Amino acid sequence: MRKILTLSLVVGAAMLSTAANAQLAGRQVNGTINFGANPTNYYDPANGYVPGGFGNSGGQPVTIGAAVEFGFQDGANRDTADFTDSQLILSDDVFSSAAPWQQTFSLVGGDLFSGLNLISENFIPGLTYSLNAGTIQINWAGTNAPNEFRAVFDVTAGAAGVPEPATWGMLLVGFGLIGGALRRRRQFNLAYAA
Repeated sequence: MRKILTLSLVVGAAMLSTAANAQLAGRQVNGTINFGANPTNYYDPANGYVPGGFGNSGGQPVTIGAAVEFGFQDGANRDTADFTDSQLILSDDVFSSAAPWQQTFSLVGGDLFSGLNLISENFIPGLTYSLNAGTIQINWAGTNAPNEFRAVFDVTAGAAGVPEPATWGMLLVGFGLIGGALRRRRQFNLAYAA
């Protein structure tokens, strides 16, 4: 009996740790990009600066998948934000000059970003970033040098408050196995006593 309970605790802990570090693919994310003091979200296609071929060209929220999720382009910049299953890759192609900008990203549906780690970047004069209350915020003060700037972050997401259907299924199967083992043990004890 103790072995069965110990095994179910180990399996349950593994399920919780897997859910806590769930991957990004298939989740929905909202994104903003604002320049200077201008409050306009240029990742919103309604403002007319989103080229075709990006996830946000159809509006928000955007599902994380194969396409580059967020794109913006005007006469001075082309900015993209591409989520993979575990990373966020930002790029900024500067054509003439760039105003300071701020990007924010937040998951939809109760999920939260839970980890953000800068892997590499070549922005001039450099960017600052934070993760607060599950929302990623990235800031950068522009430069006049024509260049392509990139930053790569490792990103993790926390599980939503309600388990996914697969988690419920695994939990029910586990309880069924425990119940079956207890029933067999009871039948064995009754046969042994007789």
